[in-house]
Amino acid sequence: MYSHSTAQLNDPGTRPEYYTHQLRSFAMTDSTDTFLNGATAFKNAMDLTGELWNTAIVRTNEMASQTVEEKKEKRKRKMRRVRAMMR
Repeated sequence: MYSHSTAQLNDPGTRPEYYTHQLRSFAMTDSTDTFLNGATAFKNAMDLTGELWNTAIVRTNEMASQTVEEKKEKRKRKMRRVRAMMR
């Protein structure tokens, strides 16, 4: 099993660097126990990935909705100033 990560960019416009890290290995054809351990580790990793993915989507949606609400509020303030100037 491997994990993948990216390095923080040093300068704008530079290409990101990707790293692969070996976490653990399982000889799936060695024995029933080894197969079960490997299959369980894979399933757990997939479940964790799904949870992290869903959390990232929820956070992104929260950020997007806040941005929309902030834009609406700015528009309202601008319209109030325009109306006040027209009086």
